[in-house]
Amino acid sequence: DFFLFRARVQTALANHDTAEIMRIVDPGILNSFGGDGGGDEFREHWGLSDPDKSQLWGALAFVLGLGGRFLADTLFYAPYTMHDIIGDGFETLVVIGSNVTVHAGPALTFGVIDTLAFEAVTKWREKSTTAAWEPIRTRTGKTGWVLQRHLRSPIDYRAGFVRRQGQWRLRTLVAGD
Repeated sequence: DFFLFRARVQTALANHDTAEIMRIVDPGILNSFGGDGGGDEFREHWGLSDPDKSQLWGALAFVLGLGGRFLADTLFYAPYTMHDIIGDGFETLVVIGSNVTVHAGPALTFGVIDTLAFEAVTKWREKSTTAAWEPIRTRTGKTGWVLQRHLRSPIDYRAGFVRRQGQWRLRTLVAGD
């Protein structure tokens, strides 16, 4: 039944259907690590009074699109990038694709020095010198550059769903630690 629920959520996201999203939001939803939570805070945090400008549609759709994991029959967390990550959440990045190339510099014109698939890497430098590329270090110690669109932080937005009284609800949608 989670598959059907997820499809319903994805349809609501695609249609910017605030009413449907609010129906699946748990009354005690955790929206951040500093607020009181709840549906009103969720609505305000995501700017649902002006649905066309809300960032919710893209953020939650991306999280769900990455897949997730059941922690129990009644708990599902997405995306998969938040689970089983070794290392500091601020320094670790997860490769979200297969055949992701690591380049010797921050451009496609630099040679390919490695290929990665669905694995953790660490940040190589404190800051990137370019908006599109991230300097990383692989598990084997190679340093290079990967397009940022192929990387995700394990502490970026993540969602938790709980099944209570036969219904799935969005229980958490948070970023950070």
